[in-house]
Amino acid sequence: MWLSESSKVYEALGDYVHSLCHSQYLGTARGSAVVYGEHRVSLTAEGDLPFISVFYSHCELEVISVDGENALSVRMKPESVSYDGPSGAIEIVFPEMDGVLVVTLMGNRGLFRTIKGAVESCGKRRGRREFISSVLAEPVP
Repeated sequence: MWLSESSKVYEALGDYVHSLCHSQYLGTARGSAVVYGEHRVSLTAEGDLPFISVFYSHCELEVISVDGENALSVRMKPESVSYDGPSGAIEIVFPEMDGVLVVTLMGNRGLFRTIKGAVESCGKRRGRREFISSVLAEPVP
């Protein structure tokens, strides 16, 4: 389904409200999201980092950010979650069609442990893959 930029923002907002009602809220932190593949594509606004909320449901992380006209909604199990103590950066890596989506949160060790624990509780189970971005021209299957 092709969506206009404003439709993607509204869909991401709908995902956020759905997650508030049906998922476990893990936390919110300022951060960024970048797709690394054939080209590097930033999915969040450059400059001031937007707030990114993280939820957990059915062995998937739900990462949602709506910042003005930029929107991002990802719902899938990540490949990895790591933490850099000195900088406080939490890095969540999701598989992507031609590369990886890296979500970096400026958090703390407590938020990292919460996210890591949620991901590890799933074991090897796989969930669905949903990815919406107001920046990308076409949807990611």
